[in-house]
Parts: sequence; C-alpha cells; structure tokens
Amino acid sequence: MPVSSSGSPDVQKDFFEDCQIGEKTLSPGRTITETDVVFFAAFTGDWLPIHTNAEYAKQTPFGERIAHGMLLLTVGSALLFRLGDAALLPKATIAPYEVERVRFVAPAKIGDTIHTEAEIVRMTELDAAHGLVAIRGEIKNQRAELLAVFTSIVTLLLALFTIWLDIGHMERFIYVFLYANPTSPMAWMIWLYTAYFILLVVEFWLLMRRDLVVARSLPGWRGVVARISSLGSRDASDESLARDMRWVKPLATIGVPLAIMFHGGVGALFGVIAARPYWHSGLYPIIFLVSALASGAALLAIASAIFQEGWREHRQMLVDLGKVVLGLILLDWLLTFSELLIGLYGADPSFLQSFGLAVSGPYWWVFWIVQVGIGLILPVVILALPTGRDPRWVTLACAAVVVGFIGVRLNIVIPGLSVEEIAGLTEAIDDPRVSAYYFPSAYEWIVSFGIASLGLILFGLGEIFLPLSRHLPTPEAQA
Repeated sequence: MPVSSSGSPDVQKDFFEDCQIGEKTLSPGRTITETDVVFFAAFTGDWLPIHTNAEYAKQTPFGERIAHGMLLLTVGSALLFRLGDAALLPKATIAPYEVERVRFVAPAKIGDTIHTEAEIVRMTELDAAHGLVAIRGEIKNQRAELLAVFTSIVTLLLALFTIWLDIGHMERFIYVFLYANPTSPMAWMIWLYTAYFILLVVEFWLLMRRDLVVARSLPGWRGVVARISSLGSRDASDESLARDMRWVKPLATIGVPLAIMFHGGVGALFGVIAARPYWHSGLYPIIFLVSALASGAALLAIASAIFQEGWREHRQMLVDLGKVVLGLILLDWLLTFSELLIGLYGADPSFLQSFGLAVSGPYWWVFWIVQVGIGLILPVVILALPTGRDPRWVTLACAAVVVGFIGVRLNIVIPGLSVEEIAGLTEAIDDPRVSAYYFPSAYEWIVSFGIASLGLILFGLGEIFLPLSRHLPTPEAQA
C-alpha cells in the first residue's frame, strides 16, 4: 500500500480489514496552553496546586506548573484523529476497549508542544463484524530531542575548536573539498564531519522553527535575532509543526549511518597506520564507534541530569540511558580486550613496548585508575546494582564513563607515539620537541580548561533559552 509522509497508508481506511500490523503514524503537534490546564481543572475538579498555583509550583522539583497527566493522555490520543484520511484507525472505530498500560515518565509544562507517535502492534478478529486493534503510542514533547541535538552540536563545535587550536590554520580545511582525494581517510573524515554537522544544524532549526516564528514579534534584539534565524518562515500553525516533525525523523535516521561512518572513520585513521603496530588493527574503527556511542550516551545523560529541570524531569530517560551505557561500555571493553590479546599474541616488539608504557609506564595510573577503575569498574558496579534505578547514581556513573574515556584516548595516542620508529632517533636529534615522553604544557592545560569552560557556557545558554517556548506567548495567545 502507498504510504504518506506521516507513515500511515495514504488511503482512507473504513474498516478493520484496512489496518495492518506495523503501520506507524506521527500526529500533528499541539501546544499545551494555560487555558487548557485551567479548563481541564474546571471540568474535572482537579485543582491540585501543582497544576494551578504558580507560587506553590515554584517550590516543587518541577519549578513551575505542570499539565494534568490525564489532560495529556486525552489530547495526545485525540491528536491521532486529526490526520484525516491518513488516520491510523478506520472510520468504523466504535469505542476504546481497554488501556493496558500507561506510564507518565516526565511532565509537560505550559508552553510545551506535544505530539503522538503510534503504531498498530496487534489485531484480533472477534467475529465477522468486529475486531480489536491494539495501538502502542508515545506522547512526547520537544525537550528531550532538542536537548540531544543541541548536545551533539555543542560537542562537535568543541572538538573542532580543539583541533583548530592544536593544529592551526583551520581555514585550510577547504582544500579537502577543492582538491578532493577519495583515497584519503582524513578527507573522508572531514567530509563526513561536515555533512553530519550540517545535518544536525538543519534538524535543530526544524525543531526550533515554530518558536522562532512566534519570537519574531518580540521587541528589541530578540525579535531581530528571531527574524534572521527563522529564515523568512512565518507559519506557526500545528500543520507546519507536524510537517517539521516529518522532516526531523528522516534526518535523524540519516544521521545514524553518518555518525557511524564518521566515528568509525576516526578509528580508521589510526588503524591504517602500519608503522604503528599499537594502532594497526581492523578493530579500531569498531572500537572507536562503540566508545563514541558509550561516551555520547553518557554525556547526554549528564546534560539531561543538569539542564532543563534536570534529573527530576528526565528520571526515566536517565535510567534507560544508564542501561544503554552499561551495555556499551561492556561491549567496548570486550572489543578492547580482544584487540589487546591479538596484539600480545602477535608479540610485535613495538606493540609490546607501547602496551608496557600504557600499563606500567610513567602514566600507569591513567590506565589502571582512570581507565579501568573510574571508567569501567565504578560505572559497571553502579549501573548493575539497584543503584542503577536511581537517576542520581546513574548520572554519577555516566560522569565516570566520560572521565574514563578521556583516559582511553590518552592511552591510545601517547603510548602509540612514544615508541621510536627508528631506534636512537630521540638521542640523535637534540631538540626538546623530539622526545618519547610527553606531558601537557601549561598552555595546553589552559586551552583545555578554556574549551571545557566554553562548553559549560554554551550549555548554560541552552539552559536559559531552550526551549524558546518557555519564554514566548503561544501562537493561540498571539492570535
């Protein structure tokens, strides 16, 4: 059957037989307004202060009023029927039969825009005239996805800035495009990095577009910035938001293989250097990919625990991320251990010397304390025990994972470069820059702390301004 951009069959469904297991749909979005909350409280009699008393709500973990859970359930389910002929359920639908399981894992606040993602998971024919269609659905707001994309953009910018300060002449990256060399792993890494960064920026703009349109009417510099950033867009309707979301999903899907190729390409840069046996391994691209997934998930968990109302709002997401991080770091260490065993069995003198420097050299503590102790044992213990169900412990474990992967990178680069390619080279050349030993200079420490501080500033700006809907009048209020 042909499929519409919403993911549902692009034909009008009249009866049970027109449905198919596996059909998916994405509803239009709808902004939860103060009017919604007040009217729902009046209709139901649920005047709990967490929903209706702004001063009381400021003292709660949420920091402001939140919408009723049943209001979200009602609006979210009704959004599925605003798809017209592309609706998931047929016109012959009579009534809901039962709700098997409902979980309210995070609050929605006044000004949040929600949408519903649904899928037909089961169909049961009762008799010749009746049947049951089971739907699994998720009602989501814009916060988690926006935070994930924002985190990715900031970390990519920080990595790019670090490389620029370390190598210099960053403007020369354009040569990779002007004089393309498809046989160069470095060229492929830059192409993929650029493509991935552009995709994230486009995805971020789509997630922000409607808020930017609403912000065009703000006075002063904020309105000017919004008018420039909205790129001429003026449509703030629910239909335009649904259209944006339909674009976001394929972009996010395309981003997955791009990210896999990019991070795997970084590992390939090391793996193809035959002159460095410590790096020369076919497992390096896979190890780099898995470690990027693990450290990225850990960093997202930390950002979710600190920003945007922190762990109280993202409790379930943090617990789920903790499970993902646990699986990824165990897989990463399985691959790393396998790669080390292969190198040790091969007994290449250069590999053995690099490995010896990593585990018993001047920076042995980086391997045993930072990489193994903090980066592996501590998070595994926390996440595998009942503490893994507490978002605060999960955040601590993820912070340990990030610190551990800093040690991982040091133990990849420094021991691999410390072995002389030509015996006696460091003694033959009397220059402090030609040395088998390395310790960061004062300048490098200052730059590193400066870049980390820049990251905190950018995340802080994100905490203040994102999502913009918290600071804007809703489209309905403007109308």
